[in-house]
Parts: sequence; structure tokens; C-alpha cells
Amino acid sequence: YVLDGEAYQTAFCFPHILPGKTNEVKYYLNGERGLPMWIINKQISNGVLFAGFPSDWEPDKLLRESEKMKNSRVWATFLAPNGMAAEMRGIENNKPAKILAKGSEKNTGGYLVPAEKKYNEGVLAICEASVDATSYSSLYPGRSSTSVMGVNVDLAIELTFEADEKGLKSHINFDNDFAGNTATFQFHKKIQEQIDDDE
Repeated sequence: YVLDGEAYQTAFCFPHILPGKTNEVKYYLNGERGLPMWIINKQISNGVLFAGFPSDWEPDKLLRESEKMKNSRVWATFLAPNGMAAEMRGIENNKPAKILAKGSEKNTGGYLVPAEKKYNEGVLAICEASVDATSYSSLYPGRSSTSVMGVNVDLAIELTFEADEKGLKSHINFDNDFAGNTATFQFHKKIQEQIDDDE
């Protein structure tokens, strides 16, 4: 937001963790989204995937007894490695919804799924959303994948250059829809301009 001509970042509101709803999140991601259990369990064990509830919303009376909460109030929550951003998806399949936790620093990095060390191919896949990144890594466990929390072209470019500096190849994997295709075109145009400027 802007105050007296100065721009300020809204403080990140870390979502409430609902341990009593972990199984429901697992069911949603496995049964409804088709993600394999091994990668779901791995991310839960790493503390970057959990059942959550937005902390800036009016508190649910059952937060401390989350196993009794309605599934309509529960979000599969994907935490960025910097701990300052989270993507959240409603787990009720008949009411698809996705949000960013309030104050998420979406320009500093998205949700990361590291490569399995023994299969590491030296590749970073850049995807739109956390579910996309998780899905990609389940198919290619030797490749790391990250979300950019939407079609964030500037972050995708930044991550591409960072990957190159670390000796990694990078793949852009935006959705095959209007927004994804437009962002891919913008990505190629902007990254070529940066390369030309550096020469």
C-alpha cells in the first residue's frame, strides 16, 4: 500500500496451521488432484505443506479443535522457502478457490520442490502455481521445480538467471491457456532484451 507517497509491503500473515485436517488435505491433493502420496508426505514432513486457515480472516471458533472444522474452511497451504509467502487452495472440490496469504512477498520466490538428490538432473522447472510445481516434480523427481505464484514474468526471468549462475538448466512451464501463453511470449521477449543489453 502507499502512505504519504511511500510504498509499503503489507506484513505477511502466516496462516493458522490445522493439524487435525492434514488427512483431508492429503485426500484432496491425492484423490482430487492426482498427486502421488510420496511427494505429498515429503512436503508435509519438510513443513512446507499443511492444512491452513487465513490468519487475517475472522477466526473460526474451532481453530483449536480443527478436526471438527468444516472442510469448506480448510485450505491446502504451500509455504515458500523464505517463509514469507504462501499459496492456499480450498480443498472442497465443488468450490475451487485459490488465494495468496495476505502480505505474501510474491516477488521474492515461490513454492519450491527440490530434486531427489540421487536422481538430480540439474534442472529447475518454473511453473505458475504450487500444485503445478508439485505435479511436475512427481513426474520428474530428478528436477527441482518452483512456482512463481501466478504468471509472474519478472520473477521467472530472475530465477532463470539465478539457475544459470548455478549451472542449472531452466524450463518454463506456464499453463497452456491465454494467460500462460501470453506470459511465455513476454518472458522470451524480456529475457532476450536483457541478454542483448548485457552484450
